[in-house]
Amino acid sequence: MNAKRVAAALLWVALLLCGSCRFTPEEIPATITTKATPQHQRIPGTHMLLAAPAEYELNPQEHLLRLNPLQFVQVVEFPGVKFAAYLEQLQKELAGQPDIPATALRHLTYNGRPAVFLTQPYRRGPGLTAALLAFGDSSRVTLLVGVYPKFMPGAATTCQQILLTAHYDPAVKVQEQEVSGFQANMLDTDFRQLTPQMGRWTVYVPQGRIGADGDTAHATLFRVCTLPPIAERTTVQDIAVSIIREYRTVASVENVQETHNTINGHYAYENVITFNYAGKEGRALVLLLSTPTGILVFDGRAYEQPEVRLEQFMRLAKAMRLAPPAS
Repeated sequence: MNAKRVAAALLWVALLLCGSCRFTPEEIPATITTKATPQHQRIPGTHMLLAAPAEYELNPQEHLLRLNPLQFVQVVEFPGVKFAAYLEQLQKELAGQPDIPATALRHLTYNGRPAVFLTQPYRRGPGLTAALLAFGDSSRVTLLVGVYPKFMPGAATTCQQILLTAHYDPAVKVQEQEVSGFQANMLDTDFRQLTPQMGRWTVYVPQGRIGADGDTAHATLFRVCTLPPIAERTTVQDIAVSIIREYRTVASVENVQETHNTINGHYAYENVITFNYAGKEGRALVLLLSTPTGILVFDGRAYEQPEVRLEQFMRLAKAMRLAPPAS
């Protein structure tokens, strides 16, 4: 994938988490050196170990430690992305925001790696602050985002302590299902995972390569994510409808055929879509598998060899399993 597109996507994640308002200075050392202690615990699906007060609970699906909905620290890793590209794009965006002074972005060294630190109001809730610690090298970027109530005594200190003592261990072996929340089998197809992961979605494309233009909206691919369990079938169906609605923004949807099935004893809501783009007919499969431990969401679209790919989508979706809970 084009490096600038990836950097822009990472920037969007960082700004979405942190917002874009006036900067509040914090005492941050220019050099951060950490080590793992008995108080550290690994965040499943990442190479990070965090040490937080005992009241913080681990949420492995979202890669975070949470005290409550207003106070948490989250880890986001992007393998295959150069930190220099991410930083260049971040600086360009911040330069265009007059409310943020040039000194807002602190340049640091984190365990020998280039890093930056930024504190801003959290755009998803009034009265909240978000602190961003981002670091990386030529092979990956890691974001640590801490959120806390601005006026709660001690909240800023606790958050900062968690971030500045966070330890990155490159020797940790991260299993794919730890990151994605599911186990995938490509069977006899040529689909391979596209890296880096696109937000919540894990994307698979033929031969693991996307076109030079990076256009994933009109490429043959499938993407998968997991969601928390939902008891109401109508809510599961609403999620599928929202995905189908996305198709109407990039192509002409001609037909949607829905089926209520059972896969491995669990409710499955299946939608086969026929669409038209640039004068060619395509096929897509949106399938949601609802289980007591979570929902598996499969969204596959074929612009080339639509009938062949649709048959593959059917087999691939039914071969996937939710990963067992992290221990």
